[in-house]
Amino acid sequence: PEKTAYAYRHLVNELFDLRVLDPAMGSGHFLVETVDFITRRLLDFLNAFPWNPVRAALRQTRESILDEMQKQGVSIDPARLTDINLLKRFVLKRCIYGVDLNPMAVELAKVSLWLDCFTLGAPLSFLDHHLRCGNSLIGTNVKTVEETIRTTKEGQLSLYAGPFAGLLDLTSLMVEVVERSDATVSDVHSSAEGFGQFRKMLEPYKEVLDLWTSQYFDNKRAREFITLFGDQVLPALKGEMKIAKEYKEAIAKSRERAKEKRFFHWDLEF
Repeated sequence: PEKTAYAYRHLVNELFDLRVLDPAMGSGHFLVETVDFITRRLLDFLNAFPWNPVRAALRQTRESILDEMQKQGVSIDPARLTDINLLKRFVLKRCIYGVDLNPMAVELAKVSLWLDCFTLGAPLSFLDHHLRCGNSLIGTNVKTVEETIRTTKEGQLSLYAGPFAGLLDLTSLMVEVVERSDATVSDVHSSAEGFGQFRKMLEPYKEVLDLWTSQYFDNKRAREFITLFGDQVLPALKGEMKIAKEYKEAIAKSRERAKEKRFFHWDLEF
C-alpha cells in the first residue's frame, strides 16, 4: 500500500484540479457551501478505494499537525483529525476562488471559510492567493496586449514572449503556495512569504495591463505608449528610458485609475 500511494502520488494533484469561482463573493456563503459539497463528493469517491494516495497525503498532514502539537506540549486525540476535516483544507486552498470589490467582504469571506474548515491543532489556512479584492468586470489579459505589440513589430511573438517572457517563471512560486498543506504555522508563513514574493515580481506586468485598461477611462495616451515602446514597455514604465512628459502623465493617470476602479486581470491574479 505504501509503495502504491507513493507511485501514484501525482493523482493527488489531479483529483484537486478543480476550480470554482465566485466573482462577487460577498461574505463567502456560496464558497462555504461549495467546499462542503466538493468534500462530500470526493469522500464518496475515495471511499471506494480502501487505500489511495489522497488518504496517504491526508495521513501525512495529520502526522505533521500532531508532531507540531507535541513540540508545543499539547495533546490532541488523533481521532478528532478526521479525513473530512483534512480534506476540507485541501479543497479550500486548492479549489476555491473568490473576488469582491469590497475589501471588507474579502476579509469576511476568509472568516466564513476558516470557521467552516476549522481543524483542531492546525493553523488557519493561507487564503490570500485565491480570495482577492478587485473589480471582476474591469481588466484585460496578456494575450490582448501582446497581440497589440505584435502588430507594431516585424515578425511574430509567441504568447508570454516579449515583455511578458518572465511570467512563466512566476508560476512555480504560485504552485508551491497552492500545494503547501499549511499543517503548521511555519507552513502558513512560508505560503505568505511565497505569495508576497510572487505579488512583488508580478507588479511590473500588472502595470502594463493597468495602462492598457486605463485607455477606456479617459487615458488617451495609454495605448499609444504601449505600442510606441513595444517590447521595451517594462523598462519605460520603470523609468529606465527617457519618455515624453505626456507619457509620464499617462502612467500617473493609469495608476490613479487602477487604484480607483480596482482593475482585475484574471490571468495575472490567478
